[in-house]
Amino acid sequence: ISRVRSMMLMPVAEAMPNALTTNTSISEPRGDLNRVEVEIDFGAGNLVLDNLSAGSVNLVEADARHTGWGRDGGIVKEMERRSGVGILKLSQESAQWFWSGGDRSDRWNVHLSPDIPVELTLKTGASDSEIDLTRLKVTKLDIQTGASQLALTLPEAAGRTTIAMIKAGAADVKITVPQNVAARITTQSGLSSTNIDEQRFPR
Repeated sequence: ISRVRSMMLMPVAEAMPNALTTNTSISEPRGDLNRVEVEIDFGAGNLVLDNLSAGSVNLVEADARHTGWGRDGGIVKEMERRSGVGILKLSQESAQWFWSGGDRSDRWNVHLSPDIPVELTLKTGASDSEIDLTRLKVTKLDIQTGASQLALTLPEAAGRTTIAMIKAGAADVKITVPQNVAARITTQSGLSSTNIDEQRFPR
């Protein structure tokens, strides 16, 4: 008579590799561009966007810091030039390999030229973003964000009307309108709350 004994298989603990920290940076010369369309596609992490110094020879300078178990998080730059118009896209590098445990963090610092008009599109995921457009000539702004925190300062001297559209999920959005800048505000709130200074912007 054969007997089968039950056996319990215990997983063998594997040593978790040390988290990797990688730093990348990019830049793009301004050249003879008259205006530029910029799209920034950023997932989870911290994003800071502001301006370069006036007169800079560059259109954009950016650096990224990634800590985690995958070789992703770096900045991928795509640039086209068409008769004085630039089309710039910045996106996150896709993972080459991934370890299923542990924390990860990504931080981008992006600086744009304040000397030419910009149409800016931002697409972010579960992020903490600080977007300071005070010195930039942003003529059109489109922000699409998920479960995030967003602090946005609008341009103070864009030279023309700035059209800003913000589509947010379960987000905490704070918008600062510089003094001496007029604004017309229309909101449609889902899971996001709205708090407007009605002394400055009456209904």
